[in-house]
Amino acid sequence: MFVELAARTHFSFLRGGSSPRALVERAARLGYDAIGVADCDGLYGIVRALEAADELGVRLVVGCEIAIDGEGPASLWLHVANATGYRNLCRILTDSHARHPKGKARREDEGVARNQFAGIPLDQVCACAEGLWCLVPPTTASSIAKLEPAFGERLSIAAWRHLDGEDDVRIALVEQLSRETGVAVCATNRVLFADPADKPMLDVLHCIREGVTLDEAGRALLPNAEAHLRSRAAMVALFADHPDWLARSIVVADACRFSM
Repeated sequence: MFVELAARTHFSFLRGGSSPRALVERAARLGYDAIGVADCDGLYGIVRALEAADELGVRLVVGCEIAIDGEGPASLWLHVANATGYRNLCRILTDSHARHPKGKARREDEGVARNQFAGIPLDQVCACAEGLWCLVPPTTASSIAKLEPAFGERLSIAAWRHLDGEDDVRIALVEQLSRETGVAVCATNRVLFADPADKPMLDVLHCIREGVTLDEAGRALLPNAEAHLRSRAAMVALFADHPDWLARSIVVADACRFSM
């Protein structure tokens, strides 16, 4: 029915609230047969996630959320289909790391404004697209037009619903982009922690990263705990109006069979 492809771990430099094992264990409890782990700008949590996945009988989809420089999306997700894709992802990460201090790539998420440190340009990602599947958050049609020639059918637009007051605008933009570009949409819950009870931990990590107290953080913190690993049944209910978006996650997961 659904595979989560965009789950961060606490290896995402204070931007993820759960360990790789906690995410995989919850996936196993919820009946997932596969889960995609995609930490920020690195493959830091992959080995521990793989150890847990092998132990619990869950297939790991290897991925990464990479920060982007210039106009367009602040970041996108890359998932590894084969050994060529793994080599290309490592090349992208090496080029990206040369552009900023460790853990300091530009981001615009969880209420954090973009800072002076750059990620990697879209052109460099496109030059290393072979063997990779790309999941791009709602952005501009021109950005998708840059990615589409390189990724073709391996490109998807990400859609999520976090009940944060932005869902209607976000989903309308996704639908519009898909109509204009012909690119398929893939559902995700853009997971930042395994269980709703882990949300306070992410709040604390945010405050450590930003050098503020919980009281000072205010609206920069997530408004709720919806960015957890949902059950597949919950995702089916959440996207009952777009079952094809859920099915797209299966297509991507089935294509990305690379294992460490």
